Amino acid sequence: TLPGREMWLIDIFECPVWLRWASFVPALFASLLLFMDQVITTRLVNSPDNPMRKGHGYHLDLLVVSVLCAICSLVGWPWVTAATLPSLSHVRALSEEDTETGELVSIRENRVSNFLIHFGMGASLLLLRPWLMQVPLSVFMGLFLYLGLSAARNNKFVQRIRLLFCDPTRYAQFKGQGIKRFWARVPPKISNKYTLMQLACFGVLWTVKSASPWLGMAFPIIIALLVPARVFIGRFFEDSHLEVLDDCGDAIAVGRDLYNQEVNGGSTVSEAKHYP
Repeated sequence: TLPGREMWLIDIFECPVWLRWASFVPALFASLLLFMDQVITTRLVNSPDNPMRKGHGYHLDLLVVSVLCAICSLVGWPWVTAATLPSLSHVRALSEEDTETGELVSIRENRVSNFLIHFGMGASLLLLRPWLMQVPLSVFMGLFLYLGLSAARNNKFVQRIRLLFCDPTRYAQFKGQGIKRFWARVPPKISNKYTLMQLACFGVLWTVKSASPWLGMAFPIIIALLVPARVFIGRFFEDSHLEVLDDCGDAIAVGRDLYNQEVNGGSTVSEAKHYP
């Protein structure tokens, strides 16, 4: 799309030799950010609160994203990675929720809806671009804000922040099995202590991201440092509490358990002889 560009492939050998070596540092940051974005999104989608029945493919997804990013880099296209907010909104759109308890009962897992959504996005850019350019930027920002707020409503971190301002004797009024895990299996003092530490880490991320463009380049490094920070924080909590607070359960096991209960009349995953 650039004026004077006559070929699809970008000639990387036109760059000076020093620039090729200097690009290693920002390329490392970009690779780290793409990796964390992909893994975090897939981990949130496969949360135990989402009763998935089909198996996950973390390694396959990451391989596909890596190949697509390599191809996009050679032709000068934007990189492709998992989008957190649209992915979570898509899962919620395909799920059935119990109106009384707020728990997710089932999810209609399919590939058709994903294909139709991205096909519509591509077709709109090709056919409706003149009209889309007339839409004010504030409208798109409002749409993104709505997606963020709707996804945050079911985020465990946001739910535990609500518990900071709630009387522990009134925890039972919250709907949803996810938030009940905290007050039913973790003492309020432990849950609030862990949430405050997470808020501190979130404050550091927000500061680095918003301070300046130059400091924002270190954002992927701060994301990677959350891993050793989590290991250090884990020393101050019991493993049984961390298992609940980190939401480390197997989402696929939860979905299969529900499936076997429906098909085999109440048998659990451990009792079932085979999986679908």
